[in-house]
Parts: sequence; structure tokens; C-alpha cells
Amino acid sequence: MNKKLKKIITTTFLATMCIVMIGCNSKSNSNSATTNLNKEAVAGYPVEITTYNYSGDEVKTTYEKAPEKVLAVYQGSIETMLELGLEDRLVV
Repeated sequence: MNKKLKKIITTTFLATMCIVMIGCNSKSNSNSATTNLNKEAVAGYPVEITTYNYSGDEVKTTYEKAPEKVLAVYQGSIETMLELGLEDRLVV
């Protein structure tokens, strides 16, 4: 795999995990889950993620806002996002 593809995959995975973690913290009913997610997402950004490449060099990525769309390719992640009321952000 080339570096660009790895970066895209890593970014997509991290964005998905951010949305899932924010959604799991919501204590409201499913009808207002999207509204609460937007409020929580704004409060938690910017987020800086530190990872390491194959050479062991530190790579820092900063996300200024919550992702607007998420690419989900596995059934489990798709079902989780649907249960969290995030179908409007899901790209399958």
C-alpha cells in the first residue's frame, strides 16, 4: 500500500471511532441523538491524534470539526452507526 492510501484509511478509521465514541457517551433517547451528537462534537474539537509511521516517526493529525460523512465498509460499523442515529452521516 502506498502512503496516501494508508493515510486515507487511517483517517477514515479514526473519524469513525470518534463518532462512535461520541455517540456512546450520549444519554438521550434515539430521536435526539443526532442533535446531542452535534453539540458534543462542537465541544470536543479540535482533536489532535498522534500516530507513528513505519519508520517510527511521530505523525500528528488535527481535526478541526467532526466529520460530516463517514465511509463504513464493515457490517458491524454500519449497524452501530444506524443504532446511534447517524444514518445521515453514513456513506456505504
